[in-house]
Formats: sequence, structure tokens, C-alpha cells
Amino acid sequence: MLFWPINAFASDNAWNYSIGLSLKQLSLDVYEKGQTDPEGILTGDFRVVPELGLESNITYFSDSSWGYKFAFNLGWFEMTTQEVALEDVNLGTSAKGYFLYAMPVGVYDFFKDKENSSLLVGLGFGVGYLNASGDIIFTESGPQTRQVFDISELTYSYGLFFEYVIHSWSFGISLYGPEVSDENYEYNLFDFGMTVRKKFSF
Repeated sequence: MLFWPINAFASDNAWNYSIGLSLKQLSLDVYEKGQTDPEGILTGDFRVVPELGLESNITYFSDSSWGYKFAFNLGWFEMTTQEVALEDVNLGTSAKGYFLYAMPVGVYDFFKDKENSSLLVGLGFGVGYLNASGDIIFTESGPQTRQVFDISELTYSYGLFFEYVIHSWSFGISLYGPEVSDENYEYNLFDFGMTVRKKFSF
């Protein structure tokens, strides 16, 4: 898996930039339309990658612990294994491409009244774009068949994140990604990351 992320969070408050490291894994799950279990899963290895970010403080609703921010991400990927029975197996399949998503994220801060720290959970929904080409073997249903795909579409995306912030340090876990459909199948890209960042104000 190859990945270079750029994250941005916007609100009407002061801006910060951040530098850090992220442990990333991307997977591409293929579903038959109308089904909730994937027919096959392409995946990449966990990789430690640099993380460059631009963000602002959260915009809160009045004096409550609820607020929002906007999330943007752009990344590239290459996958050469499939997940079969919770193990990564080389079946001679692969996928490569790039993606982006931009979304408002609703946030709840459990430490709203604590100075210099926050404990955040957020859920977002917005627009996305996925460009992916390759092939996959449907390992979760029989008989096993090979599906070739070449998709490039503006679509929607969604995401979930947890983050602990203390002073200028941030420790986060996130899962974001776009979803694309064709006549018969749905393709979900999942961008999972665990990130440590140092924030700088400007």
C-alpha cells in the first residue's frame, strides 16, 4: 500500500498546522448490491507514513459540548493481497488508484470544560471521489470468480474518528472513505489510521 495523506479541518477559529506520523491501512471491499457481507476484500499492509495537516479549533454550538469541523483528505494506494479468513493472502490480484473526501464532521467533546485538553468523538458525511482499477477474486461466496473493475466516480463518503488532545499534541484513530456503485456491485474504500501529531499555531 502506498499512501500520502493531507488532512484539513476548517472552522471560523484560529488555524494550526500539524506534523506527525500515522499507522495506515487501506482496504477495498466489494459487495454485491443489496448485500451486507463483502464478496471479496483487497487490502494493503500496515505502513507508517508522514502526516501533514492543517486544522482549526472546533466551532462549538453555544456553551454545549457539541460542535463541528470540516475534514478533507487525499491519498494514493496500491494493494496486492486479499483478506481471506482474517489472513492476508496473495491471490495474484491487485488494485491501485487514488481517492479524496470532504465532509462536515459533527463532534462531541467529553473534556469541553477542561483546560488544554479534549477528548473528541466525531461522525461525518459528505462528498467523495474514488479512482480504482484492478481485479479481485470473490472468496466469500462460491464458486470463486474473478471480477475486473475500473471505476472513477464522484460519490459520497462517511467517517468516524476518536481523538485525544493535550496541549499541542494529538492522538487519534480514524476510519474514513468513499463508496462507489456500478450496475452490480458496490466498492467501499476504508482508510484506517492511528496518528500522533504535533500542532503549531500561526
